[in-house]
Amino acid sequence: MSHAVTAADLQRAASDTRLTLEARAMLFYVMTRPADYRMSVADLMAGCNARKDRVYSRVTELIATGYVTRKLIRRGAEYTIHPVPLSPVEGMGA
Repeated sequence: MSHAVTAADLQRAASDTRLTLEARAMLFYVMTRPADYRMSVADLMAGCNARKDRVYSRVTELIATGYVTRKLIRRGAEYTIHPVPLSPVEGMGA
């Protein structure tokens, strides 16, 4: 993550009505992991007790709202979590 998560970041995420409750729960899960945490679909499936299709759906929701950016790499994707959502313009290059 780019910076430490604050109580204000968690409050902002909790009150973001653009997100479903499932997406908020997943966001809380990733925002409260250790600083060296690397988000993966397999970890989200286990940590959030969700099926693969549900995880991908919620990750897509988090990307659309600016909380997560995805960079495609040779063997999959690398995800970056943003406690403060990026604006659509900021997220375009990621």
